[in-house]
Amino acid sequence: MKITRREFLKYTGVALGSFALRDFIYPLESQATLPFTVTKYSGNPVLVPTGINGDYDEATVRDASFIKVGGIYNILYTSWTDVKGASMRATSNSPFGPYTRQGVYYPTSGTTIDGAPGNPFILYTGGKWHAWGDVIPKGYAGTWRRSVCYMSQDGSADTIPSSFSWGTERLIDGDGTGWTAANTSHCNNVGGIAGVSTPKVYPKDGGGWIMFLCATDCSVAYYGVGYATATDIAGPWTVNTASQVIAGGSYLAEQIAYFTYNGKHYLITNQVSTLTSDLWQCDTQTGIYTLAQTDFIPKGTGSQWDASQMGVVALEGYNLNNGILYGLYDAIYPTHNWDRKIGIFTLTAPSISGASINLGTGGSIIGGTGGTINLQ
Repeated sequence: MKITRREFLKYTGVALGSFALRDFIYPLESQATLPFTVTKYSGNPVLVPTGINGDYDEATVRDASFIKVGGIYNILYTSWTDVKGASMRATSNSPFGPYTRQGVYYPTSGTTIDGAPGNPFILYTGGKWHAWGDVIPKGYAGTWRRSVCYMSQDGSADTIPSSFSWGTERLIDGDGTGWTAANTSHCNNVGGIAGVSTPKVYPKDGGGWIMFLCATDCSVAYYGVGYATATDIAGPWTVNTASQVIAGGSYLAEQIAYFTYNGKHYLITNQVSTLTSDLWQCDTQTGIYTLAQTDFIPKGTGSQWDASQMGVVALEGYNLNNGILYGLYDAIYPTHNWDRKIGIFTLTAPSISGASINLGTGGSIIGGTGGTINLQ
């Protein structure tokens, strides 16, 4: 993997002389094997179903997002039972728990939707808390048709709202063009429109906001990753229906986690057909992402609770240049069909420990003020 002189200076604090060899070599097999470290917490899972008849989260906890507010870690998650569901919240003083359930977080019904919102995601900007999720449009219960909902409330950055009330039940609908068009040979009951789901919102390069979205289709559950953009975080949002950042079709992406590192952009998805998580990368935020690593968050082995499927992934923050991010994943636990538990992992940025430098004939290294090189 070739490293430029600028990158060498950034990592080491020294400058390469004009005749230094051009390669600064990481101990990597190829550029496709990225030097991120994923470590699953040994005490996982950190959040499990209650098993109590009548609880919203009696049977499954899944589809989580993760945010630290005022020193408190908040897991926002979707709960299911055979008869009802809700978006819930649990809190802890430590990312590793223990977590205390705080109850229902989003409204559980609406006038233009069927059921409760799922896939909760929130952030704070401009003196307001903003909240999104996905919902089933009215009349489409039992299908994979989805829309994006939105709520907001005034507040302070260090105090998370205890719950949200309705704002816009259906902020974004698929319009049936591009990747929001359903496969009508399988989906006559959704009117030719696929859903847009699992909204994740971040600052957009160059200004404004970007919302990464999965497409939904009643024949294949989830497929591909697209995005919408807005100047104002409250909308209106414009879905880029012309192309996706991860093309659909054979790739079934159920969720998205986004982060940046060293000027590049990354998406973590879970592949429904292989039941694994994948890492994708791109030089630009809205470009076409390429597959960089499969089984990025490794499944468990043997009879471990997360051996069956690596599910939805979420990150607390999105800038890995600080060195570490905490993340969540959910997994189907054996003998419980589609019921899930939630675990935590750490995502760590690479270091140059173990690197080597070949200066070649006539090569030199010119040290900057205080510059050092560690060739462990």
